[in-house]
Amino acid sequence: MVAARDAGADPGSAWRLPADALAAWCWGCYDAARRVALRKADREAREASPELFPVSVVAPAGAGCSSRRRPARTRGRVMA
Repeated sequence: MVAARDAGADPGSAWRLPADALAAWCWGCYDAARRVALRKADREAREASPELFPVSVVAPAGAGCSSRRRPARTRGRVMA
């Protein structure tokens, strides 16, 4: 198969790339390289973005879940 040399590139846009940016891949090698590239991009994105809700702010140690104290009500019926 012919795909971008950079396995992490969007496969749908490979047709726009010049010939020197393409490479011949076997399916197994392309899948493996793509998985590695996507994992690396995911890890970098997680490291670059701050936590939205730090666990210590949302649920202090020992606080427990407040939703268990009051049953939820749906159309007059109590949901357990």
